[in-house]
Amino acid sequence: MSQTNTILITLVVCCCGIAIAETQRRNNVATQSDVIKPTPTRFVGQTIRAPGRIKGLTEEIGLRAQILEPIEQVHVRLGDRVKAGDLLVSLDSRSLEFKRDLAVAVLEESQARLSRLRNGARESDLDVARREFDAAVARLESATARLARYKRLFESDAISEQEFEDAKFEFQSLSAVADVAKNQLKSLQDPARAEDIEAAESAVRAARAKLSIAEDQLRRTKIIAPIDGTILKIDARVGELPVETIVEPLIIMCNTQRQRVLAEVDEFDALRVMVGQPCELLAECFEGVIARGTVTEVEPRMDRKKRFGQWAGERLDSFSRRIWVDLDSDSPMMPVGLPVRTIIQIDQPDHETSVEAVINHAEPKPVIGTL
Repeated sequence: MSQTNTILITLVVCCCGIAIAETQRRNNVATQSDVIKPTPTRFVGQTIRAPGRIKGLTEEIGLRAQILEPIEQVHVRLGDRVKAGDLLVSLDSRSLEFKRDLAVAVLEESQARLSRLRNGARESDLDVARREFDAAVARLESATARLARYKRLFESDAISEQEFEDAKFEFQSLSAVADVAKNQLKSLQDPARAEDIEAAESAVRAARAKLSIAEDQLRRTKIIAPIDGTILKIDARVGELPVETIVEPLIIMCNTQRQRVLAEVDEFDALRVMVGQPCELLAECFEGVIARGTVTEVEPRMDRKKRFGQWAGERLDSFSRRIWVDLDSDSPMMPVGLPVRTIIQIDQPDHETSVEAVINHAEPKPVIGTL
């Protein structure tokens, strides 16, 4: 009975703990309505509007597999904040580890061959070669004496011609063996030739280069975060074979420590925008201003318009000029890629500003070139 009560009490405590943890988690998760609190506009003077999207401190970075190996493990999840150097995805590295080990063995063999050439023969090898040469010379001297004796006997018809030819053949064989032993001893005593050392050095360099290639390929099995940022998209599954020419990257990340807006100003207003102008952001899902910021960069190049605000009278077939807006420090955190309408105040409420006045005004000067 006591054991049953203990089990029931344990279950009740666990359930209560889980309920409390879930309640705290839900309370800690800020909803959009809690974070984003629209406010009325503060602008009174003349403004221009431009469609844009929420960006991070850096543009989105796509990380792709650089080698064709199966995915072994994905170490992150969507929304994770990572540091530069953190491991994101691991590819199967077994075959590349074998190649690396083979390259190490080839390099060690090449280095040993080069060292043997530079250091010369060991004393024990020289001693063996000397003894072999002395033995060959002794056998040759015995064969020389036997050949001279057989020659006298053959001239006196004491032995047959066959016996004399056998003695002559033995002398010639031992003479060749002695020459080989002499040359072998001399090759061990002489230093290595310059061309042999050069060939051995080239073999070492080639082996070292192959090892570097193998190690580089092995490093490519680890997809590392290049910057501090947030994981925005994951298109990697364990066991999948990533294709090197795939269009979509395995990981998309961005530094969201601070947020910016990338907006496209219509060509009719391109010369009216400048660094330092205040901005307000609107979104379709809210009535009012959701964030404020300042123009910090005006790009010097114009291109075909790619972003559209979908408002009445908007020109579609026109050029646009990209601007970057840094949001104020008290701005809410918004999802990267959120479409926004950027309202830019181009004059102060106490005076009017025209295109000609902005162009001809000396201070401040509109930013038309590079910042």
